[in-house]
Amino acid sequence: MNILTAINRFDKNNYLDFLVHFPEQIQFAFDLDIPEEITANREIHNVVIAGMGGSAIGGELLQSLYSHELTIPVNVVREYNLPGFVNSKTLILLSSYSGNTEETLSAYKKADKTGGAIVCITTGGKLAERARKDGHPIIFLPEGYQPRAAIGLSFIPLIRIFQKIGFLNDKSVDIKETVKLIGELSHKYSPENGELSEPLHLAQKIFGKIPIIYTGPSPFEALGTRWKCQFNENAKVLAFNNRIPELNHNEIIGWDKEFAQLEDLFVIFLRDKNEEQPINRRIEITKELIAKLTNEYTDITSMGTSILARAFSLLYYGDFTSFYLAILNKKDPSEIDNIIYLKNKLQQPSSP
Repeated sequence: MNILTAINRFDKNNYLDFLVHFPEQIQFAFDLDIPEEITANREIHNVVIAGMGGSAIGGELLQSLYSHELTIPVNVVREYNLPGFVNSKTLILLSSYSGNTEETLSAYKKADKTGGAIVCITTGGKLAERARKDGHPIIFLPEGYQPRAAIGLSFIPLIRIFQKIGFLNDKSVDIKETVKLIGELSHKYSPENGELSEPLHLAQKIFGKIPIIYTGPSPFEALGTRWKCQFNENAKVLAFNNRIPELNHNEIIGWDKEFAQLEDLFVIFLRDKNEEQPINRRIEITKELIAKLTNEYTDITSMGTSILARAFSLLYYGDFTSFYLAILNKKDPSEIDNIIYLKNKLQQPSSP
């Protein structure tokens, strides 16, 4: 089936539109108003970013990409509770696109008791309602996105906040480069290019297999999580990720010709064009070990100059690949039936 015909048939909620207009989303997010009161008379010793799913990955990206630059601890919380160290000198950023995420609302309730500086990033819902009532600043996001498709909206405002309180240098030049690069890639990866789209080629290779995504450590390890989650939600397939050098101390032993179920696996190495020599060497040796067992693997290398542009070039490649894999799997990328089922069950009274 022609890819454009297949997209018209299976992309019932037009997820492709989010991908095509991603450059504009990045710029829009950078131009959002950041409330002045966020940093009013505050001494901040650490930061906690609380969220789930697509609303949490922005925090993980910031933590990962700028770990070399940040001079205070930054923790990402993907659950109901907050770490015990949270106190009046903690900046607590609560991110929920819908504003109704159960775990994030629980974290908000606990955060409000600590005396920490609270900022909510949301489109509205109960989170905005409670923040208004309690007098905490809110960064309002535009509605109409799938949370995972709003990665620019959940990530870029964090950069602005960290700039505002002096924990990151100005990133406006990096944003400009990233918007330009992603705009170029949008045309290159578009289904209008047909078989010339590299993410489509990768999706065709992955089709019928389980993707395993391997990255280096920070600043790019969060991209493995992003790729995995996009394969899960968009393409409706299991996927797994890990990072080098950690996997060289455990997971590499699992690559055994008797037990690895090699025929079901496809490995994707996410590479940085500027990766450090020790990581480069470890990746190459890891590939040698895998190549003894299978040829079902590939490298994807970053593009751009700034760390932000290089990271987003890989992120965008993965988003398009998961979209095309959804279409090859004859699935609507926007559907999340299992998540909806789980949420509905959680709202029902527990059995005695």
